[in-house]
Amino acid sequence: MGMVTTDQLIERPITVENKGAPGIFGLVSRDPTQTIRVVMKAMGHSETIYVVNPGDSCSFNLLDVDQVIIEADNYPTRALVDWTNGAIVLAAAPFLSSSIGLLHFDATIAGAATTTIWTPAAGMRFVIDSFVMSTDTANRVALVDGADVAGKRIAAPYLAAAGGMVYGPYASQAIDTPLLLVTAAGGNVFLAVDGHEST
Repeated sequence: MGMVTTDQLIERPITVENKGAPGIFGLVSRDPTQTIRVVMKAMGHSETIYVVNPGDSCSFNLLDVDQVIIEADNYPTRALVDWTNGAIVLAAAPFLSSSIGLLHFDATIAGAATTTIWTPAAGMRFVIDSFVMSTDTANRVALVDGADVAGKRIAAPYLAAAGGMVYGPYASQAIDTPLLLVTAAGGNVFLAVDGHEST
């Protein structure tokens, strides 16, 4: 009891033991790709609530509920979750209905190269929420929107050895365009990108 969150990345089934204590449970789906199931166990029986579409929600009083399980067919999934003994009820959630495909990329890229970081699904564009990059060698490091040309460079700093930068957000100018990393020197470049896809 006492857990409240406004946005949760669910990476495995969540089981919370309640043992009949009073309170409120609420969940709002933020996943356009699959149904989220909420299994409520009380007094020797169980009931499953299917939260199908983004923005769909369920909520119920926890009095006499022994256990609640949040699960999906695939992970990760994203939802707003409220589990509290306070008078809070989730009824709506901000959601971009055109957004799918949460992305987290992190890797070290060695040597001078052009590396495809993210190829969005057909008809989609990439949307960077944030990125971090650093290098162990003095280097020009460019994160680009499809091509390393003027007007397509998201960031292209000349970094000193052990230099880096943090940046965001950015949406690709066109659909069906990959996100590329272009490095000009040897050594290693570390890149971490968080984002999603949108029409």
